[in-house]
Amino acid sequence: MNFEMLVLDPGKKTRCDNALSLLFALRSFSRLWQKPQLTEADLTIRDQSYSLRVSDQGSQSSEPATKSQSRAFAIVLAGGYEHIEPLRLPIVEFIEEQKFEHRYITKDEVSGYIACELYPYLYRVENSLRGYLTRFMTTRFGGTWWKLTASKEMDEKAKMRKKNELVFGKRIDNSSFLIDFDELGELIFEQTSGFLTREDIENRVMQLAEDVDALKALKSDLQSNYHKFFKKAFADRDFKQKWKAWESLRNKVAHTNLFTNDDLVEGKKIAAELMNIISDADESPEQPTVTQVEREAVQEQIIARTGSEPSVAAVALDNSLLDLNDALTEEIFLEELHEQETFYSGLTNGFVGLVRFLRFHLTELGYTEAEARSMLNKLQRANKVEVYYVENPYDNTTKTAAIRCATP
Repeated sequence: MNFEMLVLDPGKKTRCDNALSLLFALRSFSRLWQKPQLTEADLTIRDQSYSLRVSDQGSQSSEPATKSQSRAFAIVLAGGYEHIEPLRLPIVEFIEEQKFEHRYITKDEVSGYIACELYPYLYRVENSLRGYLTRFMTTRFGGTWWKLTASKEMDEKAKMRKKNELVFGKRIDNSSFLIDFDELGELIFEQTSGFLTREDIENRVMQLAEDVDALKALKSDLQSNYHKFFKKAFADRDFKQKWKAWESLRNKVAHTNLFTNDDLVEGKKIAAELMNIISDADESPEQPTVTQVEREAVQEQIIARTGSEPSVAAVALDNSLLDLNDALTEEIFLEELHEQETFYSGLTNGFVGLVRFLRFHLTELGYTEAEARSMLNKLQRANKVEVYYVENPYDNTTKTAAIRCATP
C-alpha cells in the first residue's frame, strides 16, 4: 500500500531546501523508525517491511530553474497495512511542524482499504432496516403505509430517484429504498404515523375535546414511531445513538474521506450492534400490534388526504400479477355492498367505510384487494357505486372515505 503527500513551501519558511534535506529531517523523527537504512542515491529510507521516499516536485517547465520557484516535494510511504496505517498521522503532524505552507494527501490506499472493508457492513445494515420497516409497516397498515409515514420531502425524493431504477423501479414499490441514510433512521426515531405537519397537529389541537381522555389520545397519536412502535426493540437499546454514529462513518465512505484503523474497528462494532437490534426486532415473539380500529382509521385517513379513490395505475400494477378472469363479479360486489349498507343504516350515523369494505369485508370472502379495487373502478365509471366522504369516527379533524350504491 502507498500513502503519498505533496508539500509546498512557496515562502521558503522551512529549512528543507531540497529533497535530501527533507529526507534527513524525516529520518531524524525517531517515532517513525526501528532499524532505518537511508540511501541518498534514491532518496529512500527503508525499515524492515516499509519504506519512505522523497522526491523533488519543483517546476515541470522546460525553462531553467530560478531562485523564485517554490519548493515542492512528494513523500511516498509504502508497505503493508499494519505498518503504514499508524505512521500516516505522525508524518502529517511532523510535516506541519516543519512549516510547509501547503500540505496535501494525494493518495491514501489505507483509507481506500478501510472504506472497502466497511462498505459491505454499510450495505447490510442499511438494507436490513429498509426491509424490516417495509415488512413491519406493510403488515400493520397495508401497502399505503409510505404515504402516511414518510414526510413530503422523503416522498418527493423517492419519486425523483425512482426514475433511475430503470429495471425494477417500474414493477415494484421501492420508495423506502430510495431515501437517504439519515431519513431512513428518522422513520424509526423521528417520524410519527398520522400527524406529520404542524398544520395537522394544530387542526387536531383546535378540535380537541376538553377532557383528560382526549388529551391522552392526542399524546399517544403524537408519539414518534420510536416510542409508539419501536420503544422496546429499538429505543431501549440506544438505536438512535448507534445509528447516528454509523451515519457519520457512512458519510465518510460515501465521500471518500480519510480513515484510521479506529474507524474500522468502531465501524464493525457498531454495525454488528445495529444488525443485532434489527434482527432481534424482526424475530421477536413480542411484536408491536395495531388494533383493527387504528388500522382502519389510518387507512381511511390516507384516502381522505389524497382526495380520490385508489389510482388506476396502482390497481393495474396489482392486477398484472393476478388472474382476474371470473373471480369477483359486478353482481357479487353490488350484492355485498347492499347488504353492508342495510346493516350500517341501522346504526347512528352508520356508513360503509371504503377501506373496510374493500380490504377487509371482500377479502374475508376470499377475494383479493386488487380484484375489489379493479371492480370498484369499473362500477364507478358505470355510475353504479359512489365514493363519498364523511367525518372520521376516530378523528373528527379528518374525513373518511365511504362507499354506497349509486341512486338510480
